[in-house]
Amino acid sequence: MVFFAYRFCIHLALLLLAPFMRFHTRLKELNEGWRESKKALRAFEADPSRPLWWFHCASLGEFEQAVPVMEALREEKPDVRIAVSFFSPSGYRARKHTPLADLVFYLPPDTAANNRLVLDQLKPAAVVWVKYEFWFGYVRAFRKKEIPSFLLAATFREGHFLSKFPGKALFTEVAAFSHIFTQDEPSAERFKTCGATRVSCTGDTRFDRVATTRLKVERIPAAEAFRQEELLVIAGSSWPEEEALIAAFIKEHGLCGAKWLIVPHKVDAGHVDEICNRFALWGVARWSDYTPGDPGIHVLVVDSIGLLASLYQYGHVAVIGGAYGNTGLHNILEAAVFGLPIICGPHTGKFWEAGAGREAGFVFQPADESAFIETLHQLIIQEELRRQSADAAARFCEQRRGATVKALEMMRAVVIA
Repeated sequence: MVFFAYRFCIHLALLLLAPFMRFHTRLKELNEGWRESKKALRAFEADPSRPLWWFHCASLGEFEQAVPVMEALREEKPDVRIAVSFFSPSGYRARKHTPLADLVFYLPPDTAANNRLVLDQLKPAAVVWVKYEFWFGYVRAFRKKEIPSFLLAATFREGHFLSKFPGKALFTEVAAFSHIFTQDEPSAERFKTCGATRVSCTGDTRFDRVATTRLKVERIPAAEAFRQEELLVIAGSSWPEEEALIAAFIKEHGLCGAKWLIVPHKVDAGHVDEICNRFALWGVARWSDYTPGDPGIHVLVVDSIGLLASLYQYGHVAVIGGAYGNTGLHNILEAAVFGLPIICGPHTGKFWEAGAGREAGFVFQPADESAFIETLHQLIIQEELRRQSADAAARFCEQRRGATVKALEMMRAVVIA
């Protein structure tokens, strides 16, 4: 009964949203994406001689968690085909041309007709759902067609809607995954308590992802010329909340002999202009206009995407965005793998790595402006504190590698093709 109510809600939502699909920017983009993806799916031809693995990711973060598995799969089986689907337009835009995939598409709404379309066209040898995307119609379709299906890097928090009425009635669909791989033991235990039997705690594949990034990172001459021999503070995926806190710090303590690299989450012209105006008193430039080596520039605003993970190699302290507002903490592991102490906001309840990093000694979560200024000042002036935090961050990441190998080995035991 609950499953049919779920199906009804899907159709009702599509009906109610239909009038807005032409005018609302995000909905229009999503609707056009669905339409184009259905065309691409119908044109896609399965090849029986080349088995296909389908990975579904909600957005960019989940895609990054799937990358190590896709890369390992490609290395092991060069002829394997990979399809990647997204729910989020931002994830699709960022990775629609990824060389890892033979097909990238928006996942069409979870209706019976779309379930048939996707599976009939892809004919997947295996399906990998990443983290916590529970589209129950698709999951039921995998089971009925006896397609090996896996939930990768899963998290299952206390009080999750699937653990109590009425959501618990849908848990049988989740329990039907061929195997569930969790990031942590508490999640694994909660899955088991609710009735899933094929569950293993293999860890978080993001640690393998950032380890690879660190090993393959390339030099960025402009960043080297900007930093020179000075201490560099990097604001990674910053929002106005973090940018305002950094400006308040500089207003109180000055530049402290440091360089400041602001890498905002949104790089539209309006936001970049706001940042430049905020830091205008201290010598600011846009990355796109920067003349390497200009001694008058102390604050550099990166107005392009795709550089942040590599820029962390030059940093000494990172301020990670998202947790002083309500947008959600951005990836701290990209900075931690390079041994950077990390400051972030207190709103990190859904991000276990923040709490674990705090216990390990490299994540600092000052609650307000005064505490932020004091914490950042201590990390700048106390070299020993920075060194100890840096060592803790690097050790934290190194100790948690290996989730990809564990998960893929267990997947191979299930997938024949």
